Amino acid sequence: QVAGGKYQVDQTIFAPFGDDPILISQVTVTNRGNAAADLRWIEYWGCQAWQFSYRSLMEAGPNSRNGAALRRAFGDRFSHHFEKLQGSRGLLESKAFRGRTPEDEKAWSMLHEFLKKNPNTYFGPPFDEPGGQVWMEDLNPPATFLASLDGPADAVATNAMVFFGAGGVEQPNGLSRPLDGNLNSTGMESAMLAERHFRLGPGEKRTLHFAYGYLPKGFEAGALIEKYQCEPDQLLARSSERWKQEGIRFSVEKDPWVEREVTWHHYY
Repeated sequence: QVAGGKYQVDQTIFAPFGDDPILISQVTVTNRGNAAADLRWIEYWGCQAWQFSYRSLMEAGPNSRNGAALRRAFGDRFSHHFEKLQGSRGLLESKAFRGRTPEDEKAWSMLHEFLKKNPNTYFGPPFDEPGGQVWMEDLNPPATFLASLDGPADAVATNAMVFFGAGGVEQPNGLSRPLDGNLNSTGMESAMLAERHFRLGPGEKRTLHFAYGYLPKGFEAGALIEKYQCEPDQLLARSSERWKQEGIRFSVEKDPWVEREVTWHHYY
């Protein structure tokens, strides 16, 4: 929630009940001023996956905090490709692995040499990388998408560096102009931005709904969007009600916090 002199914004991001690989972003904007206003909302989601890479963990070592930085660096080794969703609903993004850096290959080789000389370490003796359906990390992650559920997007963009510019997250340069519609971003600047225009009279408010998701085998963006664009204003209430009906309940009279924690863990 955030409020200024003339406007108030209440954004809720939630995972709807069930197993669909999707998040819903529900945004309510209120005009608290005395005059009508033409407004725009820009929904922004990044594209840099931060995987739980076991290889990065091994390279960092058991007593190092460098694993997080190595995971970030691994995420930067993917290029990005964008296309518009059907009906101007938003953007579809796919990734392609660009290969290891020479530095990463050297670190991996040095780790194996270390394990040969020190077989009883935290990670055990040297081993061959797993195969079949076991991986240390995903070199072919599923596509992701950003869609406007309750109306087509008025504009899209894929370059976060151009949008935020020198103003950064507090005063993005891109707020002074329409999104450029350029789908050619491929590197670390890549992101998904979708813009909606609307008009609010004095005291009026408007709720917008967006979906962010990924597409593992068996899921398609079009089918997911069609499912969740049906009465989007009821999604949060319906999801909450399902959790009330289906969720685990466990309470201890002397420790009321237990019920809250069990509910949270089951939801997670």
